[in-house]
Amino acid sequence: PGRRYLITKDQFDDVAAQESRRPEKALPVSELIPGRVHAVGDRPYDGLLGLGTIDGIPVVTFTSPRPLLHLPVKPPSVAYLGTIVRGLAEVHDLDERSLAGHLHEAPGVEGGFTVDDIVDLLAR
Repeated sequence: PGRRYLITKDQFDDVAAQESRRPEKALPVSELIPGRVHAVGDRPYDGLLGLGTIDGIPVVTFTSPRPLLHLPVKPPSVAYLGTIVRGLAEVHDLDERSLAGHLHEAPGVEGGFTVDDIVDLLAR
């Protein structure tokens, strides 16, 4: 399951800068090759991943510019995981335990949270 938002290019540049904790800069969204990470820096979210298009609009996310095998896996913060679980619950018709079980399998989450912990985040 995933969640996408329709935002402007300027909004995407702003969110990417906030996540990377760097000054905002124009990102080469139109140059992305779907399925490939395009590094725009070396910070944790300085990799742009093109996912194709929907109705002619590019679908893009940001991720690590380096393979995840080379990065330490840490649990997300309670606030961050709560945002993810509530966002997924808004758009997917999954019962709470199924959704929590899916997220619990993610690297980092499984070592820091139980399925019950994740279910509890839906109530916050």
